Amino acid sequence: MVALLSTLGRSGSVNPRDTARQSSARSAAAVGDAGDPLRAAAGDIPCTDVGNGDTRADRPIVSCRRGGRFANGGCGKVQWPIDGCGPGTIRSAATPLPCQRNPPMTLPAFVTGVLLAAGVIDLSEPLELRYSGSVAPVGRFSVQPATKQFTLHAVVERTERAPITVRYLLEERGSGGWAWPERFGEWLIGADGTTRGRAPTLLYSYNDNEYPISLPWLVFPFAEKLDDGAQWEHGDYVYEVLGRRRLEGDQTRVWLVQAVHRRGRHRRLWIDEDGIVRRAEQKVFMGRGDSFLLRMDLAGRRPLQRQQADRWNKLFDALLDLRRKLDRREDEHRPELDAAQLAKVRSVLEQLETLAEGTPAENLVDSIRRDVSGQERREGRIEGLVKQFVGKPAPDFQLRLIDGRTVSRDDLKGKIVVLHFWNYRHEPLKEPYGQVGYLDFLYHRRHKLGVEIIGVAVQQSLSDPATAGRGRSSVRKLKEFMNLSYPVAVDDGSVLKRFGDPRSFGANLPLYVVVDPEGRIAHYHVGLYRIDPDKGLVELDAVLISLIREARARKTGAGKR
Repeated sequence: MVALLSTLGRSGSVNPRDTARQSSARSAAAVGDAGDPLRAAAGDIPCTDVGNGDTRADRPIVSCRRGGRFANGGCGKVQWPIDGCGPGTIRSAATPLPCQRNPPMTLPAFVTGVLLAAGVIDLSEPLELRYSGSVAPVGRFSVQPATKQFTLHAVVERTERAPITVRYLLEERGSGGWAWPERFGEWLIGADGTTRGRAPTLLYSYNDNEYPISLPWLVFPFAEKLDDGAQWEHGDYVYEVLGRRRLEGDQTRVWLVQAVHRRGRHRRLWIDEDGIVRRAEQKVFMGRGDSFLLRMDLAGRRPLQRQQADRWNKLFDALLDLRRKLDRREDEHRPELDAAQLAKVRSVLEQLETLAEGTPAENLVDSIRRDVSGQERREGRIEGLVKQFVGKPAPDFQLRLIDGRTVSRDDLKGKIVVLHFWNYRHEPLKEPYGQVGYLDFLYHRRHKLGVEIIGVAVQQSLSDPATAGRGRSSVRKLKEFMNLSYPVAVDDGSVLKRFGDPRSFGANLPLYVVVDPEGRIAHYHVGLYRIDPDKGLVELDAVLISLIREARARKTGAGKR
């Protein structure tokens, strides 16, 4: 237990859980069961703030507020408004009644009550938490073996920015996972449960699709609500306290809380007296309603000295600053970094290695180093392809469009041509869809100026007569779904190979090749472009504008002669 709560727990005179249910102002007696003093004394007894408090000898009166009433009986069932008293107040009696049986409140108890009633766990000392978890498919009668395991390391403390500040890093094993820039984050939790920043989230690959899975609370922000039968709503969840339980192999009693999402997802949280989640289970649905069970358990917990926490924070400041500079999309799944991004990582890598030494982040920083080295080798190979093709005549090719027509290199002479090599499969359809939407936008803007764009659907299935029909059908569905105006051809990989297939050294499509009116390759780009939200494919458009101007200049010069 953290420092303040530990001190109060040892005092012997106050139970922090009880004091959380007591009123901070108790100048008059609480309302009792004898008669109905709310009605008997109406008009001549003042309203008194009850906070989270007035209790009978055996049970609290405030455990579940539903729409302005104290629902569990206690010191009378109060329906608001009564004689001018609003929610959170009662009329106090002039003489002591049976409900006034609470022990006198000491200053330490008052402080603890305020902390818990405000929904803020006392984190005067930084706390390191480590969770181990898994995701497993759920069969008809039982949970199947886990298909993903994960470990979550976090440091939790109170900061100026939030009562609960969580800085974490995630390790995933099996069924996909995030690239390293998305494996860490900062999660800020307010006293009312509102959150900012990036919550810990898994990335699960299933049936060729990727599903983000948000993890439950690590520190429960609603500690003041923990009481038998309590219910409340927050966001899309309805919470209910199911009572106290013991975890197997542990005599410590914890609160069991069920959270039901409005869409039917269920979470169960086992929460200790400090508000730390000891165990969490969550139903997850992927694919076409296939059910999975996420489970995570607290595997380690220790207070950190200020010096240790400061070192962790310095490392995280550097990591978070690096991610901001990389300027990746919030939901980015692809690991690829361009040359400029790799240079930014390389410039801080030595600093990260120094800060991470001897911490749980060593594995993360080691994976960053290996990834950067691998991607730099890939970038070197891509640069080799650029030098090999740019400025040279385009290789001879012939493409069959999905409408049955054919188009060859010679057919396109005198035009500016963009060849866009990508898979063009309609399932699974993953953002950013090979950037075909932006490419279609560019086609509408530049086609009238002499630019042709041809999509080239590269699929291995097209090389096999048994599967070629399904492959072409998939391409056709994608074209219709995205409402693409430019023509799309199919390729079993043989045309792509003529242009230097970047997949041969681990790079991913798309590949953009721009051929000028003279039949020479003017531009060669592997991977996705950076997107301008207002202008789209700015880099590619700049290449086309330059070629359009050059073509006009040649025509003008020829006309003058």
